[in-house]
Amino acid sequence: MIYDLIVQSNEFKEFQQDAKKGILPHAFLVLGVDLLVQEMYIKALSTVLLCKDFGCGKCDDCRAILNNKHLAVRTYDNLVGAGGVKAANDLIDDVFLTSYDYPNRVYIIKQGENLSAAVQNKLLKTYEEPPQDAVIFLLASSDANILSTIKSRATKLYLPMFSSKQIFDVLIQNGIEKDLAEVASTLSGGRFDMAFDLANDEDLYQQYLDVFDALLNLKTSSDIPKMLSHDAFFKKDLYGRKTEYISKSLDFIETILKDVLVLKTGSKIGYMTIKKEKELKILAEKYSITALALSIEAIGFAREQLNFNVTPISVVEKLLFSMLENAYLYKD
Repeated sequence: MIYDLIVQSNEFKEFQQDAKKGILPHAFLVLGVDLLVQEMYIKALSTVLLCKDFGCGKCDDCRAILNNKHLAVRTYDNLVGAGGVKAANDLIDDVFLTSYDYPNRVYIIKQGENLSAAVQNKLLKTYEEPPQDAVIFLLASSDANILSTIKSRATKLYLPMFSSKQIFDVLIQNGIEKDLAEVASTLSGGRFDMAFDLANDEDLYQQYLDVFDALLNLKTSSDIPKMLSHDAFFKKDLYGRKTEYISKSLDFIETILKDVLVLKTGSKIGYMTIKKEKELKILAEKYSITALALSIEAIGFAREQLNFNVTPISVVEKLLFSMLENAYLYKD
């Protein structure tokens, strides 16, 4: 499961070692977009702070933390919005007034990227100089909206990253059908939260196969008219969802071409697609490294066109023509 992967990660082990050495600071800025990993990562770090064995995962303290029932772990997700300053005051009062019979007290502040400047300034002194037994985790998708005064006082931690194969295995363990697990892990971008959301889309796997079929059969410009009615891009039952459908197909194309690029360059980065090596090799014969890079860039332009309400059929036509042109002009 996700917890098992996290406690095996270098990020967790480094935190654990610093805790054993007694050199952990008291204020952290935890960055990353995967909400499922974020939640479990913070639980794992909390076990290190409150377990006498630095996160054994089995004792009463660890089990209480993993089940959201530990008295020394407080989570705040109400500091965003109109009541944010009052909620921040409540947190500060708790930090300085509450005492437990534990080696540490853990305070978790969610949605850091959405905190107002007023709330962040309210938290600043507490964040800078918390009581000796208090550890504060500020969670954020990025530090773009975090005040420099907060960032300068924080120790940054980043969420562990996982491969599509690891995500695939966890989806299977959670009872997701193999076909759906394959495509969801491929499209997830390394995110467990997105993978589980995608796994609920029963039509996704067929769309994934259709995109592979379209790419393998796109050989000359005379194939483009056929592609404009291909299930990879247009289906009769879309009912006004053409832009959304094509956007997902663009995600697939980008993922596939990036894997072909990995194959062509001999990179040690793992493939995002799973068990598609044969198809990747066929595509690798068609596209040079330069052609792949330019085609991936063209996908970004296609997304911009969709966002500016260019007709979907025109977006697809231009993209496919650009890919063929790149393949022709930049041969190996």
